[in-house]
Amino acid sequence: HDGHSAGLVGAAGILKSMESKLPVCVKLLWQPAEEGGGGAERLVNAGVLDGRIGPVVKAIFGLHGWPGMKVGIVATKAGAILAATDNYEITFRGRGCHGAFPHLGRDPIVAACEAVLSLQQIASREFDPTDSVVVTMGRINAGTAENIIPDIAVIRGPARTLHDAARALVRDAVARRCRGIGAAHDCAVEVDWFEGYPATINDPDMADYVEKIARETIGAGHYYPVARPSMGGEDFAYYLERVPGCFFLIGVEPPNRETYPPLHSDHFDFTDAALGVGMRMFVALAMGWGTQ
Repeated sequence: HDGHSAGLVGAAGILKSMESKLPVCVKLLWQPAEEGGGGAERLVNAGVLDGRIGPVVKAIFGLHGWPGMKVGIVATKAGAILAATDNYEITFRGRGCHGAFPHLGRDPIVAACEAVLSLQQIASREFDPTDSVVVTMGRINAGTAENIIPDIAVIRGPARTLHDAARALVRDAVARRCRGIGAAHDCAVEVDWFEGYPATINDPDMADYVEKIARETIGAGHYYPVARPSMGGEDFAYYLERVPGCFFLIGVEPPNRETYPPLHSDHFDFTDAALGVGMRMFVALAMGWGTQ
């Protein structure tokens, strides 16, 4: 995030120095709470795109440093580039008892474990094999002692999808499977679904424009088309729901490294050399706007 902010500050300085030559009004957005807080949605609701705050936005561009690519590389694609980021919490309520006498209770742990396995079949049995969905179990909480069957077991995790139909399907499938398993084990089931960011979907014309600018500015050999979407997520999606635009990636892996820490690793570092690539892209996107 420091790298992204620093790159935009740098682009702002360059653009300000050549303000009289700009072919278009440029609006720069810094926002809070990209990680989990949905800062982009807050800015959209406040009027940052529709003219209530500053000029109306007609096209929008954003970038993300990408550790899987070398410094100097720019990449993007039309359509979905990142996934929707929903989360779920399923509570199985049984009846606790002594572990030596399981027939006197209703075991929510067994039901939860069966649900964990069942949810893994959503991708393989309810989705087209060419579609993409991720349903992960990130947490399981139950019990206080090894010889006691508890009253409650809870499973939690993310569900990632690339379009609205898949988003609705996976939500229905998680609830249906867990409720059915709960009924089979005589456990009550509570399903809580927490809607996250929508999928990040690039406008095809804007993606073509980013490719054109990248080839002209960074070099044809330094632009790579993104082969398939990442199942990570990004709140830039809220801007793209309202305004045509493109979210693109810039490499942050140094040329002398064979591997590099992934995003959200405590060893990750936004390589300083990547800042210039981002600044050049933002400046060129503004200066070339009349040719798009």
